[in-house]
Formats: sequence, structure tokens, C-alpha cells
Amino acid sequence: MSNALNWFEIPVRDLHTSLAFYAKVTGQKLEILDAAMPHAIFSPGPTGVHGALIVDPDRKPGVGGTMIYLDVADGIAPALERVKAAGGKIVQPLTDLGPHGTCALIEDRDGNVVGLHTEKKGA
Repeated sequence: MSNALNWFEIPVRDLHTSLAFYAKVTGQKLEILDAAMPHAIFSPGPTGVHGALIVDPDRKPGVGGTMIYLDVADGIAPALERVKAAGGKIVQPLTDLGPHGTCALIEDRDGNVVGLHTEKKGA
């Protein structure tokens, strides 16, 4: 089975600051990759999708970019507390998606708006 999404990149200004933010929010350890452009790689989620934080002078962080949703296995409410503690903002609070789980939108320290999603338990 193939996924519609297999890679994503979130443009950031400072890789180490952003890595710390996203590691705290998602509970994941990100791996720094030595490449032409600095990357910090997210572990693949249950669907096998990979992605990275990237410092790319041709792309600017901020509102209006591609919307992605990161899996947060322990629930949206605890993740939103971590967002606030890590210096981020809540753009859209916890939203019930019925049989599809819950989600929220956050703004990271670079101004990127990113979705957080948790599958409904037992789904």
C-alpha cells in the first residue's frame, strides 16, 4: 500500500532551536543529517512517512505554507501543554474529528503553522 505523503519539510531559521521545540512537542528524537542544507529528520510514523526540519535560504518559515499534521500518540491536550512550555502558540485548540481522532494547529517559534493529530483510540 502506498501513502499519498512520503516526505515533508518544515523550513526553520535555527535548526537546533527548532529541533528542541519539535522533539519536546512530539516526544520524538530527531536525527541531524549532514547534508548540503542542514536537516533534522523525524522518525517515520506508523504510515512510514518521513520528514525533516530544514534550513534552506530559498524558503522562508511562516504562515501560508503547506499544512502538515504530525502524529502525537499520547494525545493532543498533553502536546498543547508542551507547545506552550516550549515557546510555541496554539492557533486552533483541540478539535474533535469524530471517528478520525482529534487535532489542533500550533505555531512554532519560526512562525510555521503545523497540525498535530491523534487517531481515535481503538481505530
